[in-house]
Amino acid sequence: MEIHLLLVAFLSYLTGSIPTAYWIGLSLGKDITKEGSGNVGATNALRVLGKKWGAITLAIDILKGFLPVFATMHISALRGSLDPSLAAMVAAGFAILGHSFSFWIRFKGGKGVATGAGTVLALAPLSVLVVLLVFVLVVATTRLVSLGSVTGAALLSPLYALVYRESFSWAIFGFLIAISLFIIYKHRQNIKRLPSGTESRISFKQ
Repeated sequence: MEIHLLLVAFLSYLTGSIPTAYWIGLSLGKDITKEGSGNVGATNALRVLGKKWGAITLAIDILKGFLPVFATMHISALRGSLDPSLAAMVAAGFAILGHSFSFWIRFKGGKGVATGAGTVLALAPLSVLVVLLVFVLVVATTRLVSLGSVTGAALLSPLYALVYRESFSWAIFGFLIAISLFIIYKHRQNIKRLPSGTESRISFKQ
């Protein structure tokens, strides 16, 4: 069992570690780590590379989280060699770690929002739909992606408990809390800038 879990962890980390924005930026002659916020997530890709490439980065980063978890859940269920929920949470955790600490770019990376959303989309899809609605409303009214991300992360676990009352899992609930805390921690500098009004706002005309 341990060997199987190690394989799940390795493959999920490898998938999550793909530095989408960085590689797309290089293909366009730009080093995204040296422009905008320097972050290699979808938001900075939008700022530096434009709407088209920002959207492509977002889609790929979501898939980096969704595919390892979805595949692990279904393969584990079919083979019966691992508990599907346990294997899925291992896949989710390491996909997010891969995105945030990619060995391709010296263990730097994004803040885990898009890839984290992808993992939860496979684990508890209804929760993501509600969180996405909250995220869109916050960003649309404030133009602060960081505030939308932190708000969505904070609401993720309570919304899971509310939406999945009939099939509630303490293991998944605890795991979602861990994901939320990680994402909030990765936004700690953004949070510090929010009260002073110095946090960067996104332009919808970009």
